[in-house]
Amino acid sequence: MVDLFITTWLKHVEDWTDCQRCPLAQQRIQVCLGRSEWPEGADRPNLRLPCDVLLVGEAPGMSEDATGYPFVGPAGQLLDDIVLRAMGTKVSVAFTNLVACFPRQAKESGDHRPERGEVLECRPRLVEFVNLAQPRLIVRVGVTAVAYLAFDSSVPMVDIDHPAHV
Repeated sequence: MVDLFITTWLKHVEDWTDCQRCPLAQQRIQVCLGRSEWPEGADRPNLRLPCDVLLVGEAPGMSEDATGYPFVGPAGQLLDDIVLRAMGTKVSVAFTNLVACFPRQAKESGDHRPERGEVLECRPRLVEFVNLAQPRLIVRVGVTAVAYLAFDSSVPMVDIDHPAHV
């Protein structure tokens, strides 16, 4: 099972790392696919999937674009604290976004949300990630995630405000 997951995850990374499906590809430094834990001293996350809870946000920010991992900037650090306090360490969590590329032009203009077409172009990647994660619960983080993230599945969803608004 582990070898199959690793092979599937590596295929996911290979398929999406050089994605050029939408204009966001020209604005990013690197693709931000997903993360779960940050082992102490590690320079990259230990992706622990399947997970109990999958948090899905809107789009990577500057910190995420620089590292290649979602929710690692100030809002992500706050979200990590919220998740740890709410769920403890016995619940496995993973993080991703509606889009995997930093919408630099939108952020520079003051609009922090990806456009509808960008979200739709990245949807196959998101669906694939959700299938890899096999979460028991999906948490939609922010109004854009709430607006665009709906799966026909038995996985329950809950909504929270984006930590950047806290």
